[in-house]
Amino acid sequence: MSYDNNGATHGDGQSSVDWRPGNVTIVTPTEGTRTYINSLAGTFEGLSIPYRITPLEGPYARIESIITGSATPTEDPITTEVKFSTKGSVVPIEEHPNYVAALEALIAIWAAVNETDVALGLKTVADYHAGTATDDLDATKLAAIQNPTNGLVPFSRKILGGTKSYLRPEPMLIVVTTYQPSAAFVPDLAEVGVVYTNAQLDSGLGLSTAVETALPSGEWLCDEVDLDFQSTGTKVVTQSFRFAVVWDSDLYEHAP
Repeated sequence: MSYDNNGATHGDGQSSVDWRPGNVTIVTPTEGTRTYINSLAGTFEGLSIPYRITPLEGPYARIESIITGSATPTEDPITTEVKFSTKGSVVPIEEHPNYVAALEALIAIWAAVNETDVALGLKTVADYHAGTATDDLDATKLAAIQNPTNGLVPFSRKILGGTKSYLRPEPMLIVVTTYQPSAAFVPDLAEVGVVYTNAQLDSGLGLSTAVETALPSGEWLCDEVDLDFQSTGTKVVTQSFRFAVVWDSDLYEHAP
């Protein structure tokens, strides 16, 4: 390096390159006043670029920025890890998909009359399951609730018999992608609170055929997107999705 003070605050030296198959390390030195070097160190920290500082004679120092990564620059992830797991959650029996489907079928029938009929039907369901005497309930709505062909009878029996909840299996898909330091890092991310189909997950995440085949068919709600800028310059994205046969379109946005 040809640095001397001569009124200048710093001087830049030539970068050294350590290349190995699949990896490269680039070290770029700068010498200058300690004030300037400290300022440059703050800039490197803001960019998550590793560095080392070596004191020199007098009020001077050398800083060397260190960038490591793939020997072949790419905007694509350098690694992708996929985790598929299923855990159980205890939820009210009214959240069972068969119960929901049966109730929605009845609501559709009542809605064909008017919203007042829907309100009366739902109130009758709630009162019936709360143990209200049947003589105090709307006879027409009660008949629909107790009709085995409408699908609520098995659940009504359990609720009236004291079963209030059940263990619901909840498949989860977690995808972790790692980008090298030189990547611009503008990944196409899922949106939290948005529901995706299997085909949309496969297209957006580039899932392997083996993973795609293992996933149950239905809808996937994105419940977390985490961006991690590591001190080495590496960028890591974690996206997780929660499965259901159908996610309520009134509560959650569905990707087009």
